[in-house]
Amino acid sequence: RNSRFMHVTFAAARPDDAAVIALPVEKDGLDRVPAGVLDDARLALARGAARAGRFEGEAGSIVEIFVPGGDGAARVLLLGAGPGSEAVYERGGGALTARFLTSGVTSLTVDFASLGGAPTPRAVARLAAAAVQRGWRHDVYRTRLTDKQKPTLEAITVAGAAEGSEAAYAELAAVTEGLDLTRGLVSDPPNIVYPESFVERCR
Repeated sequence: RNSRFMHVTFAAARPDDAAVIALPVEKDGLDRVPAGVLDDARLALARGAARAGRFEGEAGSIVEIFVPGGDGAARVLLLGAGPGSEAVYERGGGALTARFLTSGVTSLTVDFASLGGAPTPRAVARLAAAAVQRGWRHDVYRTRLTDKQKPTLEAITVAGAAEGSEAAYAELAAVTEGLDLTRGLVSDPPNIVYPESFVERCR
């Protein structure tokens, strides 16, 4: 297969060892991020960085800060969710992957606890599916990529999502597999995809 699918998992709560944490924040919702999502010092730092960067929760916008964690520094991302519509969450998922696909980061966690009330299962599913779809690349013939040009992001954990989000994602995962097949068919050269091999792949 030509693409590298990122692995998506769902968890009731954010893993303790999460090194890159994305917190969705709706438009003008920075002050509504509940206590406990981050400790007081980290939350104050995140809010200060957001205000310094004029972050107001606009759709697809990202503010990134480094905070002390474990043996080094952890990353906290504020991910703009705009008015909170399904389409905006989808845009946010694509923005995350675009930012971190080749960054050296191998996994990240999206923690919906930051909203104090998770969005609909469909909105969560669209964010996760868009993140995976945005990571599609056709690198099979690109043999001179440097390490910095190669994708590194392999896994996304969705934490604190509404019940039914995983089932909603399963439906969109099937669509994503269809996209993967189609993209591969139209991207391969004709000496690889010709009538017989086309039929075989579809089968």
